[in-house]
Formats: sequence, structure tokens, C-alpha cells
Amino acid sequence: MRDILARVANYKDSDGELLSEVFEELPDKTEYPEYYEVIAHPMALNLVKSRIAAGYRSFDAFDYDMLWIFNNATFFNESDSQIYQDAVTLE
Repeated sequence: MRDILARVANYKDSDGELLSEVFEELPDKTEYPEYYEVIAHPMALNLVKSRIAAGYRSFDAFDYDMLWIFNNATFFNESDSQIYQDAVTLE
């Protein structure tokens, strides 16, 4: 799990841009309140990292959380946005 998380967190595109930065933490609630109105299961890489440290009950639970990060991003953002595209790449 740690290896997968590290690969995702450190993935760079062909221009050398780190794609994971926007997924590291949950969106700010005051800046993006609509996100929390639309997204039922907010998830971010830092939460996954904490759960790895605490001990996931199964690989499936880890996989589920990782997929939530990118599913939330593609659901909430427009398909032509950079966040959407980065989520598709990282997924």
C-alpha cells in the first residue's frame, strides 16, 4: 500500500509536473463549500496515508479509498479541467 501511494504521490507527467498535489488534502470547506454538498465521501491522499499508518483492515479498503479520490475529482470537475485530466491519469 505504501508503495502504491508513493507511486501516485510522486507521479510526474511528461513535462515533469507533479500531478498529485491537488489531491494531497481535501478542498478547503470555506473556499469550496459546494464540494461538500455534492461529494458524499471526501477523500485525499493525506487521509489514505494516515489510514495506512493506522492499519487498513484490507487491501480492498485501501483500494476503495484511493478510487474515491479520483472518482470524486472526475465527478465534481469539468471533463476539460486539469484536475479531471490529472485524476484520470492517476487513477
